[in-house]
Amino acid sequence: MNKRLILLVIIIFLIGNGIFSQKIFRDGYVITKDGVSMNGLVEYSPNQDIPAVCSFRRFDIARVVNYGPQEIIAFGYKNGNRYESVVYNNKAVFLEVIVSGRIRLLSKSGNYFLDKDHLGLVELRKGPVTYPPAGNKKEYKTLEEFLADITERKEINKSEQFELKDDLIPLIALYNKESGMPFNVYNRTVDKKSYYQKASVSGTDKNRFGIMSGVNIYKYNFTTGSYIDIINPSEERDLTYGITFERILSVKNDRSSLRIDLLYCRQSLYSYYEGYSSSGTFFVRNDVFINFSGIKLPIMMQYSFSGRRIVPYLNAGLAYQHLLTSGYQRIKEDESVVEGVESVVYTYEDHDMIFKSGEISFFGGIGVRAKLFGNLNVHLEGKVESGNGILEMRGTGERDFEDNSLQGTVLFGITF
Repeated sequence: MNKRLILLVIIIFLIGNGIFSQKIFRDGYVITKDGVSMNGLVEYSPNQDIPAVCSFRRFDIARVVNYGPQEIIAFGYKNGNRYESVVYNNKAVFLEVIVSGRIRLLSKSGNYFLDKDHLGLVELRKGPVTYPPAGNKKEYKTLEEFLADITERKEINKSEQFELKDDLIPLIALYNKESGMPFNVYNRTVDKKSYYQKASVSGTDKNRFGIMSGVNIYKYNFTTGSYIDIINPSEERDLTYGITFERILSVKNDRSSLRIDLLYCRQSLYSYYEGYSSSGTFFVRNDVFINFSGIKLPIMMQYSFSGRRIVPYLNAGLAYQHLLTSGYQRIKEDESVVEGVESVVYTYEDHDMIFKSGEISFFGGIGVRAKLFGNLNVHLEGKVESGNGILEMRGTGERDFEDNSLQGTVLFGITF
């Protein structure tokens, strides 16, 4: 691999600091169970669904506190979305408040829920409706009939004309306005310009740094040409360790990222062969020792799946391992086996193989990370890697062989 190309990739990656981001903290509030409102910063990401937890901190450098729907009444953003804790299907969950007032209109995952005078929550669907859920229940044959009664109108548009998505919010907002009671229609949009400006100066989870260590299993495959030098060594394993840097690529979510590792690796390989020479006059023994160490630079794209504390991920990319040290030694014994003649052992030693400056490999991996607290995560991952080998040619200038490697790596790491 062209070393200049690697350097160029790294430079472009580092100077792209202003165009990638992930989550930010917006001005917001939390309302506790005892009715106390706390102003501060609430975590936000574009196009987010309703958060399962509210991540809140009082000011920029304060510790992040996570609140579940069992712990608070509501939370939201200044001049933006509001979420309230409700009990639905015997479970406390957050729902987004669309309209507040005498009739509350809430939403979750594209479904709408309504509550009038705190009589209970009902999901709005086409077809029959029963309201309130408890007490003196009243049955309605259609959703339009229910909405007409609850908004004190004689009738609603015919079913084929009434659309929940388009007509429901104006209907509830108008009723709350005419009721004379305080009401609010919450702003659910965010000015993209102001978001990107804030995101460009926010460091929240945009970058992850960390340390990693584990085991590299190296299987070297060698195919000889004119004569036997090396029989495939047995697979060897040794420690590998280093640092990692990951950068989120999307402003909409934290799933796609570019990651660069810098790892130190070393291996000591051994090969042994014995057998008769092609003429049958010698019994040959070959001991081959190969050892090397190097700095490996894997560059990969990584995709993380959704999750709260435990997040699985996949990655794939290429790596270049620059050899720092290398050594090759062959000890060969030729024992004469001519019948009727006393055997003689001839011993040879050579260091004739030349190493490449480095090895290029392609890999794919799977892993999982678990959030401990704050931005501290632990990682466990495995990779399978295919390389183009480490030996270049014989000292005589010949190359009558083919080589490659198959590697497996298991890494444990901590990122922050």
